[in-house]
Amino acid sequence: MKLGTEDNRIKLVQENNKRNLLLSHSTFADNGGYDLGKIPTSNSDGIIFLNNIMTNQHLSDLDIRIAYHLWELMCGDDSILFGELLCVVVRSSDVNLRFFGEDGCLYFSKTNAMKFDFVDLEKFSLLDYLNDKKRLRIQSNELITSLNNLHSFYYLTCTEIADINSAESRKGTLYEKEEILLSSETKLAFIRINSHFERIDMTNRWFAKTSNNSKSNTEVKNSD
Repeated sequence: MKLGTEDNRIKLVQENNKRNLLLSHSTFADNGGYDLGKIPTSNSDGIIFLNNIMTNQHLSDLDIRIAYHLWELMCGDDSILFGELLCVVVRSSDVNLRFFGEDGCLYFSKTNAMKFDFVDLEKFSLLDYLNDKKRLRIQSNELITSLNNLHSFYYLTCTEIADINSAESRKGTLYEKEEILLSSETKLAFIRINSHFERIDMTNRWFAKTSNNSKSNTEVKNSD
């Protein structure tokens, strides 16, 4: 059965998904959940989001560059994406979209599985974009690792377009209890920018990096 059709929709990973790196490297406590909506905010500003990236000592240089380019692509002045992006995370030649979607669209649910939305199913490769347009020269495993780090710090929310994330498979999932990351086999992903980080100043909430801090999640092995 094809994935991402109206009858077999994707359930996006929820915004309240547990974020292990945010909890271990910031002043947020693991109290079974955290509501960023309750934190005092400023007016939405891309500078705040970028400062929240640059002041996090636990991000690698590659994490920072990918985060910046994603924000520019998804939220910059010339963007029409409104903070959401369906993209290929391998080379465009390495994925066949005929296994996904229906009538040129990918169907998905956000919070309520009974309600759904859809997005145009286009073969936009984030990997090719970063390599060809931004000259990063990275492999898909490096991209997936960085996306997982940025998800775990809550800059992004990433959903792998795979059977495990179908609305049927995710019935009863407690997203706040277990962090859900992209697998090493990910080819297609739905990425959302955390708009809270455009309004919440995290500058003084990050812990300083020490020799005992783990900078990132376990790296994804290269599958290219």
